[in-house]
Amino acid sequence: GISEMRWPGAGAVEVDKYRVYYSGTEDGTHYNGVGIIVSKEIDKCITNFVPVSERVMLIQISARPVNVNIIQIYAPTADKEDSEAEELYNKITQIFEKLPKQDVNIVMGDFNAKLGSEQKTELIGSHGLGERNDRGDMLERFMEQYSLVALNTQFKQHPRRLYTWKSPKDKPEKVIRNQIDFILINKRFRNS
Repeated sequence: GISEMRWPGAGAVEVDKYRVYYSGTEDGTHYNGVGIIVSKEIDKCITNFVPVSERVMLIQISARPVNVNIIQIYAPTADKEDSEAEELYNKITQIFEKLPKQDVNIVMGDFNAKLGSEQKTELIGSHGLGERNDRGDMLERFMEQYSLVALNTQFKQHPRRLYTWKSPKDKPEKVIRNQIDFILINKRFRNS
């Protein structure tokens, strides 16, 4: 999945051996945007594409033994009002309420939230990075509501593979790196 794609409008285009589904702004500006790239084989199995907003989109894939739903998101940064982040989670919740419970449901993208490494729970592993922030608390509440596991906190990785964001102002004397991108999946499918 892609966050901050910055393509306006919504649709799907072929690029080499892939199909790119995207959802951007309605006013034509190159701002925010999300996308999902799939192979042509997977593209044949896509049954639904829902471009919700420039921050949320859904693709549904017919699969066996169960179907797969992928929600790609790009959350507002921490300097934005909490109401913007709450609006994002409301949109995701509206989608979730319509998805069949037996399907594999994946929510992935740039959550602009830090879950941290200190608070291991049934849904958040001990292999996160840094300290939890308020948006991390908001993300955890959403995860609890739908029993979603943050997959990339479940297994040990080399420290340089933990961070998903590096400050553009990074300097050798002050390194700023965060883990703000996550892949969430229904708890019962975490080992699938």
